[in-house]
Amino acid sequence: MKQVLELATAPVAYSVQGGGPPVIVLHRDVVCPGDSPFLAALAEHYEVYAIDLPGFGASPRPPWIRKVTQLATLTLHGIKALDLPTCPLIGLGFGGWVAADVATQDNSLVGELVLVSPWGVKPTNGEIGDFVLYSLEEWASLGFHDPSNYITYCGDGIEPDVLRKWDAARETVSAVAWKPIGHSRQLAAMLGLISVPTVVVWGADDAIVPPGCARDWAVAMPAATTVVIEEAGHQVDLEAPVRLGRIVHEFISSNRTLEVK
Repeated sequence: MKQVLELATAPVAYSVQGGGPPVIVLHRDVVCPGDSPFLAALAEHYEVYAIDLPGFGASPRPPWIRKVTQLATLTLHGIKALDLPTCPLIGLGFGGWVAADVATQDNSLVGELVLVSPWGVKPTNGEIGDFVLYSLEEWASLGFHDPSNYITYCGDGIEPDVLRKWDAARETVSAVAWKPIGHSRQLAAMLGLISVPTVVVWGADDAIVPPGCARDWAVAMPAATTVVIEEAGHQVDLEAPVRLGRIVHEFISSNRTLEVK
């Protein structure tokens, strides 16, 4: 069930599942219907707070939000309103861009940062996919290494309600991330402000953000760890949810162990 944070600027919705220490997850641009196996894997160890970013799901987008950094600022205030202890922040795809921007604005709320095939940094080689050139279904299917996985999660035909949600998400992404497409000219320079332990995870067959972009993130964040998952596309959390969950859990656990020592 969705809960709502009534912020001064706009309400922000979120859901909670699992039990244990808290983690916060920011979704990608296209959220496939049904339950997330990655969130379920996380919920075996953590209390998972999944936020609907402004302009997605049950969170409306204020018309004044025209940049990802503004969206990140509102998300940051939503995280503060949750009143959680310092905890891991996990961003998937477009949500990885937002998570990184949140961390550049305020490190104090983030214990560890996990970025999964994040948007936000211009690739040295190749380009981030231009979402306006694809139909909604084509864009969603482009995120999978194995086309059969798209059918598994989305079926042969998308329900009208899901298409409406995808269309609303595209409207938000178009408003904040179209010129330039999928990245910010400032973000790479700002990533050096992030001082928390960070891991960047990429699907080896990502057709939306070139996997080589992992090197660009590594240059901007030399202290970060990079992990590549084979036989996975942009939707790593759907194609390899157990492997991704294990990577995240081991990363968080190793850093907490270091803190104790």
